[in-house]
Order: sequence, then structure tokens, then C-alpha cells
Amino acid sequence: LQQSLVEQAHSVSPVQLAQAARAMAYALDQDGVLVEEHDRHRRRGLQITRRTDGSARLAGDLTAICAEALLSTLEPLAAPAPAQDGAKDPRTCGQRWHDALHDAALIALRSQQLPDCAGFAATIVLHMTPQQVDTGTGLVTTGHGAQISVPEALTRFGDARILPVLLGDTGQIIAHGHTRRIFTEGQRLAMTARDLGCSFPGCTHPPTRCQAHHITDYTITRKTSIDDGTLVCGFHHREHPKLGWTCHMINGIPHWKAPPWLDPQQTPRRNQAHARPLV
Repeated sequence: LQQSLVEQAHSVSPVQLAQAARAMAYALDQDGVLVEEHDRHRRRGLQITRRTDGSARLAGDLTAICAEALLSTLEPLAAPAPAQDGAKDPRTCGQRWHDALHDAALIALRSQQLPDCAGFAATIVLHMTPQQVDTGTGLVTTGHGAQISVPEALTRFGDARILPVLLGDTGQIIAHGHTRRIFTEGQRLAMTARDLGCSFPGCTHPPTRCQAHHITDYTITRKTSIDDGTLVCGFHHREHPKLGWTCHMINGIPHWKAPPWLDPQQTPRRNQAHARPLV
């Protein structure tokens, strides 16, 4: 066994050598693999430790099939965003994997395939006041007690599984759902037919990985319509303001403008990355 591995080490990579060693170990002690699987199953677990600001730290042990399912889900979502005008995805590898987990959780919520919780479909609930909606300032409390900024909360309201609840000065419910701000299923389907996925130039994410985005902030327009909305993947929904890109509706089609330092001419761009049916 040792001699065989030494000989292979001259012609294979370290990863391939490790795979060969595991295969040999399995051939010599097949019962040992079953014992290890049983032990992993017994030790499986996940801890989510919340911090005082609502963020959390993950730790745990996954079984082999759980790890495989997680990797298969997150790998396509963690891929670097396409470079635009030489500007590469600014996120680190760890940040991309974090954002992939974030997007996967929102996709699961939008699928409406999760079991009901306390009698209603799994939903992120945000508690805020009308004044916060009007001013765009302050902190919003989530259903699990975390606090996020109002601007962060407002960017999420287009998603069908994020529900705002407006509370008065004494805690009374003034309004809930605020459906005028949430894109309906019909509106999302219409934008899917038009955008075919993320509308950001060069992005190939399909509609199932996208969120509905108000092109003009709702606090300005007070309306939710496909004429002022578009589908955007989680990364571009979160990051486009920081990257300096802006979205504009031209003849009913969403276009994007790069920041002046990338494109001094400010040429509107339409995403051509999605395959469009021939007409």
C-alpha cells in the first residue's frame, strides 16, 4: 500500500493522491466506512449563535450527503459575478459563499415549499413605523429580534416572502403587508417574460435566483409596477449602489448605466446575456 502511494505521488496531484489513499483504505476496511458514517450521523448538528446586533456565527458537523447537498446548492450561487469594464467582483471567496447562503435561503422562502411555521407560510417579518418608511432612517426589528437599518429593509420589500408590519407610537398595528410595495406574482411573471433573469449587464442568473427591484425607490414613487421594476440577482440587488451602477427604464426595458469613472459617456446598457426567443 505504502509503495503504491509513493509511486503514484510522482504523477498525480495531492488531491488525487488523497483520493487514491481513501479508496485503498476503503478496500482494506469496508466495514470501517460504515462505522464512520454511523458516527458522523450520530454527531451531526448545527449551531447558530446570535450576537446582540442580530448577526450570527455558524458552527456544526454535517453528514456527507448534507455537505454534498449544501455544496451543490451554494456553488453556482457563489460564483464570481461577471466582470464589467474590467471591474471584477469585489467580494472575497468567503463573502461570496456567505452571499450564496443568503440567496439560497431567500430562494427557499420564495419557493413556498417550506413547512408552515405557527400556522402561516415561512416569512421574514419586519416591524417598523410609518415615520421610518417616510424618512428612510432608524432601525427596523425583525421577527427574531435582530435590528437592521431602514435603507436595508426598504430594499427587501419587493420580495413576496418579506412582510412589513407598520406599528404606531403605542405599538398598535397601523398596516400590514403593505401590498402596494410588494410585487405580486403576476408582476413577477410579467417581469420574468421581459427580463428573462437578472437585468444587470452580463449577469446570467435565471429568474428563480432573482429578486424584484424597485428602480425608483418606493418612498419617492409610492407605487409598485412593472414599469418601474426589474428582476435583479441577490448580488446586484445588494451591491449595485455601492458599485455606482444605476438602473433606468427606457421604452419599457430596464437599462443600466455604469459609474462615470467606468463610462464617462454614461451609455445605457441592456443585458444581452440571456437567450431570447427568435421573432
